[in-house]
Order: sequence, then C-alpha cells, then structure tokens
Amino acid sequence: MNVRLKPLSFIYWSRAALGCLTGVVTALLKIEDLPSLISMSILIYLVTYYLYKLKFVNKVKKPSSIVTTGIGAYFITWIATLILLYTLLYKPI
Repeated sequence: MNVRLKPLSFIYWSRAALGCLTGVVTALLKIEDLPSLISMSILIYLVTYYLYKLKFVNKVKKPSSIVTTGIGAYFITWIATLILLYTLLYKPI
C-alpha cells in the first residue's frame, strides 16, 4: 500500500515528529536555561522552514502556509517531550 501525503500534511506531521525529536535532544543535552532552550527549538524550526520552502514552494497554494503549518504541533510536542523526559531523567532524590 503506497500512501502519499499532500505537501501540507507532510509538513505538519514531520514537524510534529521533529518537535518530539527536538525535545529528546534538548533533554539529553540537559540544557537548563530557558533562552537556550527556546533559541534551539526556534533555530530547528527555521531550518525546517527553509528546507520545506525549497522543496514545496511550488506545490502549495500559499507559500506563507509553509511557515504556519505545524507550528503548534511542533512546539507542543517539543515542550511535552522535554517536560516528560526531564521529569523521568532528572527527578530530585
């Protein structure tokens, strides 16, 4: 069975998965200061924006939708994964 996602669906789900992966990486690196956490997640999001812009700009109706698609899913999965892993890995004794 060959299932092909539409470009915006692919962007949404890949950003949700990447948010989870970013949460794992930031938790394992044990980055504790808030500005560094936010900067790292925004940097990764911007990298995906430029990569997806190169690949999907001609395949979507509005190029601005490449920026906004999946932004909520990315940041919610990032923060949820980060909190969960921090709680499990670095709990106080």
